[in-house]
Amino acid sequence: MAREKHLATSVRDLAEGPQRVTVDDKKLLLYRSEDDETVYAFRNVCPHQLGPVVEGKLDVENKKVICPWHGWEFDLEGGTNPFGGDLAKRLPQVETVVEDEDVYVLMQ
Repeated sequence: MAREKHLATSVRDLAEGPQRVTVDDKKLLLYRSEDDETVYAFRNVCPHQLGPVVEGKLDVENKKVICPWHGWEFDLEGGTNPFGGDLAKRLPQVETVVEDEDVYVLMQ
């Protein structure tokens, strides 16, 4: 199935910090890296027990998002967690595209 491009937010809005957005009825967390200006998008699904990650705490200083159910922490730059780096334990990532000043996500 082909992925569709959906407008999520603007680069300017991400300069303020991570953004929680809803795109096509799906909740996402978007973050712009200060180092290389890459935009990351993550699905609202903790790999531990499918908790609603975007409703968790954002620790911008340490670049972490914390799942509200059991406290699992994920790095905002890549979705890894301290419990291991395998894909089963990463926060599910969504591909992003930046065009001009707009950020799009590619979803099915």
